[in-house]
Amino acid sequence: MASFKVNLQMDQGGSFLKRVIWKPAGIPANLTGCTAIAQVRSQLNSEVVLHTFSTAVGNLLLGGATGTVELVMQDEETAAATWKTGVYDLMILFPDGTKRRLLHGTATITPGVTRV
Repeated sequence: MASFKVNLQMDQGGSFLKRVIWKPAGIPANLTGCTAIAQVRSQLNSEVVLHTFSTAVGNLLLGGATGTVELVMQDEETAAATWKTGVYDLMILFPDGTKRRLLHGTATITPGVTRV
């Protein structure tokens, strides 16, 4: 099964939350015991990682039997980001060693005008 294209659009200086529910065959996937990681890079073959979402770090959350996957960036992180656009993908790692690329797309931080 191919990964799903989901572009991420973040506002610089604002909090970001992207939630998706993975429902293969219309039933939420059971992600209990899984871990996940997503990396943003300026381009596909770049060695430089601009940002990492990870269950280990706590900014990529999995909802167990509900099939939810959440990517989170706090307002301080988006405000401090020095990158504006890149590409990403998100890998789910199952307890049995299976790896599944679930999402891919662009990641963009839109510069803000207002400073608070």
